[in-house]
Amino acid sequence: MDLIRIYCDEFDIRTKNLIHHFLRYAGFYVEEKTADADEKSDSEISSTADIYVVGKLYVERHKGTLKLDWDEGTILILMDGMELKGREDELEYIEGTGLTEKDMLCQLAVSLAVVIERRGLSGNRHLAGSTENFAGMLKKLAEVYMEYDIMPLCFYAKCFYAKELLWKRARDGYQKFINGLQSNANPGCASDLNLYAVSYAMYEMDVICKRNGYVFLYPVEKLRSDAQYLCEKYPENEQIHLFYADILMELEDNWMMAANEYIDEHVTHCAYALYRHGRIRRKYAKDSENALEVLRAAIFYKRDYFSAWYQIGLCYEMQYDCRRAILAYEKVGRIVKERYERHMLSPIELEYFYKAVVKLEDLHRSIQNDREAREYEKERNKLKKSEPEQIKYHVEIWPDMPEDLSGNIIAWSQDMLKLESICGV
Repeated sequence: MDLIRIYCDEFDIRTKNLIHHFLRYAGFYVEEKTADADEKSDSEISSTADIYVVGKLYVERHKGTLKLDWDEGTILILMDGMELKGREDELEYIEGTGLTEKDMLCQLAVSLAVVIERRGLSGNRHLAGSTENFAGMLKKLAEVYMEYDIMPLCFYAKCFYAKELLWKRARDGYQKFINGLQSNANPGCASDLNLYAVSYAMYEMDVICKRNGYVFLYPVEKLRSDAQYLCEKYPENEQIHLFYADILMELEDNWMMAANEYIDEHVTHCAYALYRHGRIRRKYAKDSENALEVLRAAIFYKRDYFSAWYQIGLCYEMQYDCRRAILAYEKVGRIVKERYERHMLSPIELEYFYKAVVKLEDLHRSIQNDREAREYEKERNKLKKSEPEQIKYHVEIWPDMPEDLSGNIIAWSQDMLKLESICGV
């Protein structure tokens, strides 16, 4: 298996998302564990590496009793001036305070390569073993990934639909990223790992094209063929299985084949696979009971999985169980509420928060609970007014972006809610 666990505080959002998304490009499935996560929610699968993002918030939430399970697979990223006292020669650690994100990610790539080599996980059963210079390949991947802003392009271009200049920026950034990976300067350009990374970049760009109403830039048949080849060669790699399933679902709209892939024996411990399968069960098979069973498994492995909680709410609505639907949507709100108050929401979090608030307003009205309905109506109006503050981060990344992106997520969310009420999207 090729699984990495990240232990962090839920408010170290930027660092967590950056590492998670980058590791996906490196061919790893990532389990996220926040400071208050229940250890019982860990899958029984042994991890390739355990990455701890240790900052002030993470330590405070452990109330001064922070204990880490040190072993040869542990990588520490020390933030907020945190220091490692003792065992410096035994552990892989990164002093992240003051580092640029690019330098931090490049150091992580080197540390991860050391861990994989130390644990003997660079054989031919793993993508890491497909290149003779895994450390060099991973460092190159980190460099071009950061140079062309791949994470923010993915996060924003998927959400700000029909914004032409942002789409063009994504197109240009992804093309340069892919060219950088295919360059002879990449020490692993002929490896299966590089084939996967390039294919995954093409897949993400095609998804962005689809969301924005453009034709695909890359041939879906070739992406599917390459994903099948990688699945057959590396059958125990969770991320490759999910990649193949996502191509079937997102690019080919083949939900039946995708549903089978999401329950492949190699991904039954993956919260993401369970969420996707549960959503298919609810949306396409109209099977709310089985969907609930799968979605409950998803939130067992990832308790703050707000999109899975939202699907649970939709399932209970299908069963006309208003009380349980309300509880599920309230859970979505609780997960993202504090991030919203700190202006730390990602675009997708703001979308789900808004949809959950509208659902709660409507459900309370349906059961004649007018007082609660009015409170959620106020919350809904407050979200509309505050949207520019919530998404201002893109201005820091691209100060030359002339388009006003505010108002777009709420408008999209309203359209999605209409579709849900009409055809159960």
